[in-house]
Amino acid sequence: MSVKVWMLSQFYVDDSLEIHPRSQMHPVAHDYADEDHTPVRPIDEDGWALVKVTTDHERIALAKQDSRIVYVGTPWNAPPAKMLEVYADKLGSDTYSMVGQVLLKLAETEPLYLPQ
Repeated sequence: MSVKVWMLSQFYVDDSLEIHPRSQMHPVAHDYADEDHTPVRPIDEDGWALVKVTTDHERIALAKQDSRIVYVGTPWNAPPAKMLEVYADKLGSDTYSMVGQVLLKLAETEPLYLPQ
């Protein structure tokens, strides 16, 4: 059964692609997904960013064991500390008890974080 969830993923550069260097950056979460969508890629090659993935429960279990991924879950989950740390400059001093609140705040500057 496929589910859509968010993961905070590190990125890596795939030098085998002969395209713009920033387009060569891929989320590690891609390796655990049928589909993935990254609203905003990180600036740094090994940076972190939120990735919405379509995947299954088996691959979620595997992704949770990968140190380059932090499982975030659905908008109703509590946001992981690493997510709040990565996006601290965009979140301000507010308190966030659900991932959905963080996504809404991020959508103020990038609408691609809104549900699709």
